Amino acid sequence: MNATQQYREIRPDGTREFTLSGYKLAINGRNPLKNDFSLTVDLTDASPDAAMLNVRPRIFFHLSALVVAFAAAAVASNVSGLSTDENFGWQICAVFAAIMAVLAASCAKKIRFTQFKSRSGNVLFDIARRGPDSAQYDSFVSSIAAAIAAAQPSPKDGSNQSLTGST
Repeated sequence: MNATQQYREIRPDGTREFTLSGYKLAINGRNPLKNDFSLTVDLTDASPDAAMLNVRPRIFFHLSALVVAFAAAAVASNVSGLSTDENFGWQICAVFAAIMAVLAASCAKKIRFTQFKSRSGNVLFDIARRGPDSAQYDSFVSSIAAAIAAAQPSPKDGSNQSLTGST
């Protein structure tokens, strides 16, 4: 398990690069609106069970709200008479609503995530099928699952006994 594998993802909220080496997974991430980060996950603490999620990016909902707000402002300014021939307020709001609608449509597609948890059930990390390496997503997730399975401690004789158990 000494081979090193890499996977890169690009999402609307930033980029991450994963490097699997042995029983360690290094994650380096960048987000233009937040801090960059770097962390290493010890896969011996991970559970072999993974969850598959299909999630629409959060920015889609923000842009959709802006579409509604700009469209409402366009209608309100036109109906209320605030907009005159010299005042292009409703047209400007309508143009902004159209721009936000195009942006929302461009990020409306759901993203597939594989979420890995610790043995106690806490989320350790997730990986998205998005970006330049999305064709290798399935094989990289399989490699992580295999590394987690190989990293699990083998049960020793008698370690499977119940704690409430009988003697």
